[in-house]
Amino acid sequence: MLTDQFPSSHIEFNNVGHLGYRAKDPNSWPSNFVKVGNSNSWNSTMDMTKKFSQEFKKFRIGIKSLARYRALVPIIRTLQNFYLIFRFFFDCRSTRRYLIREWGSKYPNYIPLESCDEIKIALGNNVFAYNPTVCVDRGQLRFFTRITNVANIPKANLFGQLQKRGAKSGTLNGIIEFKLDDSYEVKTYKELVKLERVPNLEDPKAFVIDNHVVLFCNLVIKEPDGHDRTFISKNAIFDLDSKSIQAIESPYSKNIEKNWIPIDERDGNLRLFYSCNPLNILHLNLKDGFTQIEVIDDSLELDFHGGSQVIRVNEDLLVRVVRRKMQIKDLGMIAISYLMFHNNNMSINKISKPFLFRKFGFEICNGLAREDDSLVFTWGEDDYRNYIGKIKIQKLLDWAST
Repeated sequence: MLTDQFPSSHIEFNNVGHLGYRAKDPNSWPSNFVKVGNSNSWNSTMDMTKKFSQEFKKFRIGIKSLARYRALVPIIRTLQNFYLIFRFFFDCRSTRRYLIREWGSKYPNYIPLESCDEIKIALGNNVFAYNPTVCVDRGQLRFFTRITNVANIPKANLFGQLQKRGAKSGTLNGIIEFKLDDSYEVKTYKELVKLERVPNLEDPKAFVIDNHVVLFCNLVIKEPDGHDRTFISKNAIFDLDSKSIQAIESPYSKNIEKNWIPIDERDGNLRLFYSCNPLNILHLNLKDGFTQIEVIDDSLELDFHGGSQVIRVNEDLLVRVVRRKMQIKDLGMIAISYLMFHNNNMSINKISKPFLFRKFGFEICNGLAREDDSLVFTWGEDDYRNYIGKIKIQKLLDWAST
């Protein structure tokens, strides 16, 4: 039985199956899907939040400009704290209103997985594994995940700041590959990239290029330290055979580039989703590193990022999991998932309503693979636990169309 919609503490929801599905033509999508660029609930919430953010940003900049007057420092800090508290309250309220409007009730919308099993990886003290990925290699599923010494806890203070477990500073990242038995128990795992300080790799996504597996990762070049709060990251390809790392330069010379999504590879040219707002595809020549941006749609008002690989479900439709960050009372910043369906030209066909795999929190789906007539999902939960779930493709399409 489901508990109420927004937890007042760290409540764990069970993955409850949905009953009463009616088979429908997957090409006949109903009007209750989120229409791209035509969702009144989405746009009204986003417009209100954006307007609020802009006004308070001006206010905050004005307050900071007074910092040169030392006598005003205590007042400035009080006003900044007031801003953080009020902003967190406003964001939580906006999230609640948006989700209730999208779900049509106070109860969460769960994806109806036919199986859901926890992946338990025994590591050393203060070493965490989360956000696993999966791909199909020569007919077999292969699994990889990030290991690290830091993790967030979905529990926030009045300012919306999250608690942390593990190291307070000096992030270590690494990557392991693990194998599961038929009961989804971890049989063995091996270290591919040992825990190391920056520069290091995080959050791998498995992908097959020219019949061998590579990992798309975020390459952290510099993390904030002391008074220098600069963060620098790139996207990179880690070749499992050669152990080489190919860093990909930002097409816009940005300091922070993360979470590009591989689509496909043809004759040494790779396509990746670069962004959702606007919907851009990056074309990468794997030999010379040359990049080119293709704009698919520049009129979208979406705030999605990251997610899984892109998987074909039929000859006309592809799907991936995307997510959006939201603030929720007590838990702070969480991630809500959506299914994004694409046509063959990679334009967006439809976007599902927001859903949960198991619970409110950090549900980060970094893995999606097709196994026969089913889809396999892998995701991390709360920077602490990992799960694998499975669903028949037709059942997923039926659920998404109701």
